[in-house]
Amino acid sequence: MDNITLNNAIDLGLVNAGSRNLKAAKALLDIDSLKDSKNLNDDLKAQIDGLKESDSYLFKTEEEPKQRSMGKSGSIGEKELKDMTYEEMLEANKKGIL
Repeated sequence: MDNITLNNAIDLGLVNAGSRNLKAAKALLDIDSLKDSKNLNDDLKAQIDGLKESDSYLFKTEEEPKQRSMGKSGSIGEKELKDMTYEEMLEANKKGIL
């Protein structure tokens, strides 16, 4: 049961920190020291903060631009293609979105 609790705490900590890949980020943590930790939350936070500095590519940043794409739903950003006016479609086409 302790193993499950530890794994869940680590996963939750990584998700809250914005991890892009839990498995990769978890592999870089010192799990043995976390098992023996008296204060798991603080030690886990310290390791995750260190990981963010050394391997920042594993974590999302706040400055990432919102990706605009036209997927299966036919949406372009905030507005559905079917709800756009002709003028909005022309403007999207000029911007290279459509």
